[in-house]
Amino acid sequence: MKNLLSENLFRQRARARRPGTLANLGEALGKAGVNIEGIRGFACEGKGVIHVLVEDAASARQALEEKGIEAKKESPVIVLDVVDKPGELGNICRNIADAGVNIDFARAQKLWFFA
Repeated sequence: MKNLLSENLFRQRARARRPGTLANLGEALGKAGVNIEGIRGFACEGKGVIHVLVEDAASARQALEEKGIEAKKESPVIVLDVVDKPGELGNICRNIADAGVNIDFARAQKLWFFA
């Protein structure tokens, strides 16, 4: 499974929710040639939280910092193509648990496991 941990997740917590924050992030990464492979955003305690999945974490971090966007955390991510059938989530999670990995966060469509 080590080859599945090559992508990284950035969590960016904005100072306050306001129009244009996500546009600024997208423009910064686009100008740096960083492809966004997955994204999730939500509001929490009056602030915006954005998870961005990228392959080139170093370039993404540099591009964001140059625009004044701080990447609060970088985490390894397991990205899997999953067969849509009953029991598949249990099978995958059992294998991960048996490998001694604790799942901190999961997202469906493609499953993202943050360890």
